[in-house]
Amino acid sequence: SLIVSNVVDTTPPVLSNGAPTGTLPAGTTQTTLSLTSDENANCRYSTTAGTAYISMTNTFSTTGSTSHSTIVPGLSYGNIYNYYVRCQDTAGNANTNDFIITFSVASAPDTTPPTVNITTPANGVNVTETIFVNATAFDNVGVVGVQFRLDGANLGAGDSTSPYSIIWNTTT
Repeated sequence: SLIVSNVVDTTPPVLSNGAPTGTLPAGTTQTTLSLTSDENANCRYSTTAGTAYISMTNTFSTTGSTSHSTIVPGLSYGNIYNYYVRCQDTAGNANTNDFIITFSVASAPDTTPPTVNITTPANGVNVTETIFVNATAFDNVGVVGVQFRLDGANLGAGDSTSPYSIIWNTTT
């Protein structure tokens, strides 16, 4: 006997393995978005959450099977990127929820050294006994602390709070 089954596909593709993730190295200007689907599908993406598949204008350059990828250019230092992906299978079932691929690009390396100025005692003043040494520090990114040094050796612990200062016993 012959059994005929009319199974109709009403389930959109299941998406997984989105990449990249985490933080990409500083200086990364483009990357490859990729993901897999549990059935042959065509995938699209948006940078706006909740965009319907039919309204997404960005298509993956490699799609139509279960492996999908595309290059996204224009990345820059210190930014977080969210790409919202939806796919449609060969039966016309499209995802109604976003599959999110999130990553960031590391900030530019800090190549500018901070500037530190001793504010007291004044330059050239003779000092005796125990005194306060005070300093200001500036940097284009931020200052985490100042380590006072005397003849190349640390003078006490570093100070992580502005205004930066230390008590120095000049007799030792």
